[in-house]
Amino acid sequence: MATLRQLIDTLGDEIVKLPLGEQRSHLVQQQEKLQDELDELVQKNVKTDTPKYQSAIAKLEGANQALIAAHQDVQQVAATISKIAEVIGVLAEIAASAP
Repeated sequence: MATLRQLIDTLGDEIVKLPLGEQRSHLVQQQEKLQDELDELVQKNVKTDTPKYQSAIAKLEGANQALIAAHQDVQQVAATISKIAEVIGVLAEIAASAP
């Protein structure tokens, strides 16, 4: 299973394959935001032994499959960004609730 970092990096690889334009620029910005959010999250101590964490990580497989299927499809790449953002959001909630 891919890690969040690997998935975001692969996402960047797919984005650069897209035609130049406004949509690609927007996707690059979203990907950079995901990287920033993940970097911030990594600095926090996230409990990995909770059902919420396990559920979030399980969603990574779906995001990874969507990314594999994306192959130069702007809408698919955008959908994958949304899935990754959702996982990061759940992990941020877990980190925020940690003592």
